[in-house]
This record gives sequence, C-alpha cells and structure tokens, in this order.
Amino acid sequence: MEENIDKEGAVIVYRETITFTLWVHLFMLAFQIFWIYFFVTLLVQGYPWPSLFFGFFGVFWALMWYNSRHLDFLITTDYIEFGFGIAKKRIKRSEIVSCELYQIRFRNYLGYGVRIGFDKTIAYIVRSGPAIKMAVKDRTWSYVVNVDDPARICDLLSKGNRT
Repeated sequence: MEENIDKEGAVIVYRETITFTLWVHLFMLAFQIFWIYFFVTLLVQGYPWPSLFFGFFGVFWALMWYNSRHLDFLITTDYIEFGFGIAKKRIKRSEIVSCELYQIRFRNYLGYGVRIGFDKTIAYIVRSGPAIKMAVKDRTWSYVVNVDDPARICDLLSKGNRT
C-alpha cells in the first residue's frame, strides 16, 4: 500500500475540500452579471474611464471568486494546512495546543470566507455548521475551520500530538 506524500516529504494523514453552497455561487454569479451589465452600459454611453475602473474591478472580483470557491483542509505528519485558493494558513502540528468541536453561527462572523468572530477567533467559513476550533501555542486568537467530520479530525490531531 502506497502512502500519500506531499511535496515536502510529509505523509498526508487527512485531506478534505469543502465547497460553498449553491446559493452562494448563484449570488456571486448574479453579482458578476450585474457588474458586466453596468460596465457595458457605461462603455456604450461614452464613459470610458468609469467603465475601465468597473471593468478592472470586475475582472479582479471574478479572479477572487475563482480563487476562493472552496476551502482546502490538510493534515500531514508535520503540519496542518487550511485556506482558500493560494492563501493558505500552515501550522506545525506540535504548535496545536487543543482541538475541540465547534458550531459555526452566521451571527458570530456575519459572513463567509476568512472572518474574525466576536468570540476572538479567526474562521475559515464556507457554511454554518460543524467545525473545529484549534488553539495554537503563543497565539491569542484561535482558528476555526469548517469541516465535515470534526470529531474525526480532533481525534487525529490529538493522537498526533501525543507521540
């Protein structure tokens, strides 16, 4: 049986990808269509500078949407990595102080994506619901990450930190 190895030589213990719900994608698509309509209307009516601004901003928005369309979560023997697209957070497993089950509530973060909560947590959110809350050594803020099986992940992290 061949083990999964990452590019740095660490064994991949767990990998998960969580996507936004359909309504979030539909909202973003509607926003893009509105933005394109606004851009074309300005261009047709003879306003090149505002249309260039809205055109560049629209392309930037589309690239950001494409980059952050799903949340990746990875546990290896050496580190944990989670985040959206190219913006990922990496923490050594030895720095994880605790992992506990957590329930994400929209009213605590007021949105999705990378958010700061009223309870002094930094959250990586794609939906309300199950998550893990990780306390990290020498950091005042804990990290909250949406996952499908938080009990299994906390169990994997606690086993890895005891050895």
